[in-house]
Amino acid sequence: DYNIKRSMSRAGTPTDNPIIEALNGWIKEELAIDFNLYKTDNIHKTINEYIKYYNNERLAYSLQYKSPVQYRTELSFNYIYFLCLQTIDQFRNISLVFFVVY
Repeated sequence: DYNIKRSMSRAGTPTDNPIIEALNGWIKEELAIDFNLYKTDNIHKTINEYIKYYNNERLAYSLQYKSPVQYRTELSFNYIYFLCLQTIDQFRNISLVFFVVY
């Protein structure tokens, strides 16, 4: 119905999407080393703990050494602050126009 054609890489060709392949490698390594994936009794719980860690605690160089949640929160706050400033400027211009008209 959506006219979407699925495209899959051939087996054994990780160069088709190197960014995701690298990310998968890092995740597997962190799960194995830091979260003892191979020694856990509850894999689902361990993966959920890793997801919480990755999103809330793990600092990323590309995000200015902030966690993804912290970065997005600050980015959203800055964006909202920018929109507020823009709105205030628009209202100032409108009030100036009304002032000149009256």
